[in-house]
Amino acid sequence: MSKNNINSNLKSLESLYLKGDYSSAIELQKKLGEDFSPGHLYYNLGTLNLKKGDMAAGRYYLELSKKYNFNTSMVAHNLGVAKKSLEVAEIGTEDNYLNKLVNFGLEASGANYLTLTLLLTLVSMLIWRMRFVKKKIVILIIFLISLFPYSFYQFYLSNIKFAISLNVSEIYEGPSEIFEKIGSVRPGEKVLVGEESNGWLYISYPKSLTGWVNKTKLGILVDPIN
Repeated sequence: MSKNNINSNLKSLESLYLKGDYSSAIELQKKLGEDFSPGHLYYNLGTLNLKKGDMAAGRYYLELSKKYNFNTSMVAHNLGVAKKSLEVAEIGTEDNYLNKLVNFGLEASGANYLTLTLLLTLVSMLIWRMRFVKKKIVILIIFLISLFPYSFYQFYLSNIKFAISLNVSEIYEGPSEIFEKIGSVRPGEKVLVGEESNGWLYISYPKSLTGWVNKTKLGILVDPIN
């Protein structure tokens, strides 16, 4: 697409936004996807959906933008608006320290785990250089422990799939509507999903929402490193 066409489309997008025609702006923004970085694209789609009043879709796109580390302060602000409007509980916010610890670990980014690993590695090197520990086997164990955080993220956490419920999502005991309905996920709630079967996904966490949900009801938060 030529530079003139891009500028023309961007002006059209701005015009639709200012007119309050958010549905048309969303459609145009999707068509212009290749002209934006992924983080910027998802941020715009999230913000437009919030303006339109679709808070669940807004949260979904903003969570995707967050994964790409796009303008974190703006994304955080708009996510806060979405969560406040949706009034949904976050994963691990129950009065349970284990749940809160799980939530902290799941929400931390790869960069956070890498920083922690580098910090622990530096500490282990200082312990070795300063001769605080003289046994080589102990130093080796400390060094291996220092590598654990990022290894844990890279080989385990990065493979966990989050999803946002885009509508009221009915939960069933099995991967079909022939099974008993056992609950529902509110629009905008964030869940962890695992096994997939015939277009259905199994919610594995939080435990209060475990069961099978139709995949079309969820927006999967794909990690950019995968």
